Amino acid sequence: MLKLVIAASLLALQVPGPFVQMADTERAFAKRASEVGIRDSFLEYFADSAVRFDAEPSPAKPFLEKLKPQPPSVVELVWEPRFGDIAASGDIGYLTGPASRIVHSDPAQPVTELAYFSIWKRQADGTFKVFIDQGITTPMAVPFPSGLTRADASDRYAGRASDADATLQRADRDRTPPLTKNARVYRDGKMPFVGDAAQAQLVDGERDRTTESLHVESATSGDLGISYGRYAMKTERGHYVRVWTRNRAGRWLLAFDVTAPRR
Repeated sequence: MLKLVIAASLLALQVPGPFVQMADTERAFAKRASEVGIRDSFLEYFADSAVRFDAEPSPAKPFLEKLKPQPPSVVELVWEPRFGDIAASGDIGYLTGPASRIVHSDPAQPVTELAYFSIWKRQADGTFKVFIDQGITTPMAVPFPSGLTRADASDRYAGRASDADATLQRADRDRTPPLTKNARVYRDGKMPFVGDAAQAQLVDGERDRTTESLHVESATSGDLGISYGRYAMKTERGHYVRVWTRNRAGRWLLAFDVTAPRR
């Protein structure tokens, strides 16, 4: 009995209430998309401050409002959260998982497989809204473990948060930032790089990449942060989005890196 109680307590620490709330909101978002379509559901679940990337970072909602609404019977986007993390303060988190875009109006068009990635922020009314949505297309369906897993939070910062933004800014400007053990790197058109593969992609596969930090923001608890900026390589340029976690020693580690190439 004691072992069961301890196990349950550890599970509660690993999966806090705000993380469950965020994931439930993601599922409700996906369900809403199946009812009213992509555009209208995105407008409903995106924060007013949500950002998209084109030539420059810009507000997402005005762009969405200009899109033509399409019912899910024409184009359907389906997705499910499988992995993510959230700050101890519960105000910033992220989720990722498999997604598929299905064009029902053209049965001959193949299904587009994706790995979605969304950053969520808690709003003043206590609800979660999407701040950034930046997924990638993949060559095939991405095999995520079943269920929902939270990133390892056993080595997480619990000190003062007053210096979080300043230290995160320095980390985001680092040419080769340190990665978490199970860091994820998403590149459009490729399968996700995880762990050692993520390290190899950033260190060996993108040696010529230069970055310019444009925005950093940390959770009020100072243990999780997000950033975005510009990047350039010989073959492409665009914007990057990152999620960071801070360990007990106060060091920021890169947990997620996804790019939005200029088209």
